Amino acid sequence: MNSIDIFNPEEEKIIELITSLLKDPSRGDDYRQMTNTISAIVKIAEAISLYPSLLDQQYPGKHSRSIETLVDNICEHKGLDLLLNTPSKALLGRQFAIAKMNFFLYLSYICSDLEHIFCTDTDIRRVVYNYIFSIMTEDVFISIISDRSISSETRRDAANHLAHIWEIRRYKGVEELSPMLIDLWRSRLVFKPSYGTMTGISEITKFCTSSNPMMIDFLAWSEFSDDVLEALREYLMGLSYREIMKVQEYMQSTTMTSITRHDIRTILGEKRSYPLRDPDDPREMYHFFARRNDNAQYRSRSGISGPKKTIEEYMVCYLIENGMIEQNGAELSAG
Repeated sequence: MNSIDIFNPEEEKIIELITSLLKDPSRGDDYRQMTNTISAIVKIAEAISLYPSLLDQQYPGKHSRSIETLVDNICEHKGLDLLLNTPSKALLGRQFAIAKMNFFLYLSYICSDLEHIFCTDTDIRRVVYNYIFSIMTEDVFISIISDRSISSETRRDAANHLAHIWEIRRYKGVEELSPMLIDLWRSRLVFKPSYGTMTGISEITKFCTSSNPMMIDFLAWSEFSDDVLEALREYLMGLSYREIMKVQEYMQSTTMTSITRHDIRTILGEKRSYPLRDPDDPREMYHFFARRNDNAQYRSRSGISGPKKTIEEYMVCYLIENGMIEQNGAELSAG
């Protein structure tokens, strides 16, 4: 049985501090909920540990299983087929990550009315972001693997990375992804597109010079293809391709040469494809990716105009194809 670490030292420190603050009789309900949730997380970890390693050779009956056959299986299936062919250990591992994310979100709610622990609330938010990023990264790899327009070699490399994420949730190879994608999200939160003529060139230029320097190399690698630029424009402007086209058509019909935020609201209304409901909620990073990913996959299936991949998928392909993600590297902790 392969045991996994349930909480890392940073998480244990947060739990220890909040536990000491909840021993006050007036916080009895919160204390019981906290300890019950920890017990549930421990049981999920114990269940995961009962499964054999996904990376070891196995011989169930007359069959043989290995990391190579797992990669073959991942690449062969997609969508619902992939879900039904995903190892139980991988499914439990994802639920383990989500359970811990929800647990630390709950702790952040508790901290909101506890005095003198503002720094702890900041630490909790960082932990939550780490789990959301892990879950989102898993979905980016799945999108790449399911995309038949991508080379077989890149898809197999993505499947190999995904298998290691499934085996050990704190996969060391993800460290190469983290700076680029997290910087992308942070820049999105503070970046204020001027919209202007809606071409997006000025926004993209400003973003590339102020964000992670790797963005310049990434755009050069992509040869500034229309699809990559449209995916990045969706990201920066927070508008879907269809919404951007609608605004451009309105500008042409009214002979407008520039446009403001107020004009955008007038044209599109308050309901948008990619609403940012709460910038302080770390889960918005995943919501934003998931909505754009759904739209991109729909365009790909339907053959309609607009980016067929998310900018995250393009970026991870860039990292894979340039050997910038550590191969077969995993930490010994899944907590």
